[in-house]
Amino acid sequence: MRRIYLMISVIAAVLTSACHRSGTWNDDPKNWQRAFDERTPTNITVVHSRYWRSAHWTMEYAYFFEATGGVRSELLSDTNLVRLDANAQMRFFDPKPEWFAPKPVNEYEVYGYTNDPPSRFRLLLDKKDGRAFFTDFQL
Repeated sequence: MRRIYLMISVIAAVLTSACHRSGTWNDDPKNWQRAFDERTPTNITVVHSRYWRSAHWTMEYAYFFEATGGVRSELLSDTNLVRLDANAQMRFFDPKPEWFAPKPVNEYEVYGYTNDPPSRFRLLLDKKDGRAFFTDFQL
């Protein structure tokens, strides 16, 4: 009987891990859908993006976006996002792409989530030109 349970567990793990695509997509139009499970809002233009998803059976991902347009109104409408100190911890799963927030961090308004456990999501809004950079990862 124990052997049957072990076999079922192994089969379930294999089937679960095969249920999603894994890989890295750079500047792919589907990256917004991958990251947020919705279409890109019509008032936002994605300039650059990178999305990574592991082949692991749990949800493991990392993304980076650069966008223009209505990012401020779309993302800051989330009442759990708060402005953080410019020295707020910036942790990345991977080295950030060259195009991601290339200026010193004090040249951005930095936002993050207030909810617990602490989120790794960061939104950086360029103080001069309004470009938005946002990133998150889950392991």
